This record gives sequence, structure tokens and C-alpha cells, in this order.
Amino acid sequence: METGLAEIRDLSRQNYGLAQYALGYFYLNGKYVEKDYFYALYFLTQADKKNVLCATELLANCFENGIGVAANPERAKILRKKIKELEELNNQI
Repeated sequence: METGLAEIRDLSRQNYGLAQYALGYFYLNGKYVEKDYFYALYFLTQADKKNVLCATELLANCFENGIGVAANPERAKILRKKIKELEELNNQI
């Protein structure tokens, strides 16, 4: 997995949203890397800025449940609204 992880990191540095989501997921769950909420939230936020739906969903869950960050229901609500908008946009395609 080291080679694959290195490739994902490289793609993340190139601002590839799905790679940023993957790193956020890995750090959030301690998969292939040591669990680190700071990095998890950083990478998930970067992916969210690129409208990566799965990243936005994870980020909303973090804010909703206070995972790695103080619970912030208002931020979670904003992210859930964004998710709904992205899903509607995807359904139009």
C-alpha cells in the first residue's frame, strides 16, 4: 500500500479532489496512516471545496457528531444543504 499511498499523496498535491477525499478518509479512520483528525478535516475540506460529494458527507458527519472538531450543527446543516444541491445537480446530468 505504500506505493499506492504515495501516488494518492502525489495526486492530492496536484489538487485532485478524490485523492484528497481518500486521504481525509484514511486519516479519519486510521486506515494505512495513523489516525489524525487535523489532517482528516484538512483533506476533507479541500475535497469539499471541489464538490466531492462523499467528502462533503463525511465532513458534515464530523461537524454533526463532533468528530475531530467541536460539534457544530449549523455548519453540518449548511453542508447537508450543499449535499442535497449536489445530488440534485447530479440527477440532472
